[in-house]
Amino acid sequence: MYDLPRPGAEPKLNGKQEAQVIAVACSDPPAGHEHWTLRLLADRIVELEFAESYSYEAVRRTLKNAIKPWQKEEWCIPKVSAEYVANRGRAGRV
Repeated sequence: MYDLPRPGAEPKLNGKQEAQVIAVACSDPPAGHEHWTLRLLADRIVELEFAESYSYEAVRRTLKNAIKPWQKEEWCIPKVSAEYVANRGRAGRV
């Protein structure tokens, strides 16, 4: 079984190039900028000669499922004090 041809243009970036774009997005921004913007990343793709032209919207789609800092898992490990241990035995007792 094979997939049928899909409509639309071929992607401009291959998987390795997309990974490099993600790495650039995670790096320090260029001098004079506080953070990377989609337009800066699109310009960098052209500078790196991955494509002759690349839109900021295409950059957004590339990064959409790759970078989600708000979904970073973090664990909260409480500090265990003597008071906590002493009260732990009383929990559930009336």
